[in-house]
Amino acid sequence: MIKKAKRIISLMLILSLILIPNVSIISKAADLTSDVQNNYQIISNTNKEIIVQYDSNNTIYIATFDKSTREISLLVDSNDIEKEFDVDIESYSEKEGVEGITLIDENNTKYNLNNNEISASFAIPIGIDITAALLELLLLLGRALIIGGIAYVAAEEVTLELERQDRYQYYLAYLDYNTSTVFVGDGCSRQSAIMRMQMNSKQSGIMAVSSSYARGLCSSLGLLIGPENHGAGSGYWNHFHGSAYRNAHCWYIG
Repeated sequence: MIKKAKRIISLMLILSLILIPNVSIISKAADLTSDVQNNYQIISNTNKEIIVQYDSNNTIYIATFDKSTREISLLVDSNDIEKEFDVDIESYSEKEGVEGITLIDENNTKYNLNNNEISASFAIPIGIDITAALLELLLLLGRALIIGGIAYVAAEEVTLELERQDRYQYYLAYLDYNTSTVFVGDGCSRQSAIMRMQMNSKQSGIMAVSSSYARGLCSSLGLLIGPENHGAGSGYWNHFHGSAYRNAHCWYIG
């Protein structure tokens, strides 16, 4: 928690240097982080999206995380002037926080906001000094995980949507040992699912939309092992293994 707070404050310091010079930077950054955490509003939180809002004087910040597409956006309304951004984030976990934030405006101009650099012209007519704190809060509440720019969502948040769709039978999945949570990412073909299982990683696996699809996938990877479940309660999912790639998990819904 202390490490995460220091990282957020560091990012706030950089933004404050650019946007609001000649103020007490350290106290402002700390106050902003605390205020966002204590005074945000959840506008919506469904199995499709989460939207959080934070108001600061005459400026409204609205951050959205689409759980289906795993896209992030930020809308800022200052004195009836709106600015909307797509948001790319290099990594996020509950333990480590947010790293590598890039805002992309309607002209595809990119604003890189992180602890190491701020690039591109910062000609934005509105303040964005609370962006890091709000985005970190959004991803925490949305139960997200971002690895190498690829976003995942806790399986419990999206299983209903996965069962209703008929486009994919397999999805990229990742087991976070810190929280004992299985996260789900992009849909993939059966061949791509096999290749991921052949990585033989204990953390990078596959989520199938049914036990029959999981069974079929693992049957092509040696002798079928399972179903197994190493725990009980939220966060634990039944899964199969293939004996040739024993470390790899194919979790399944149902």
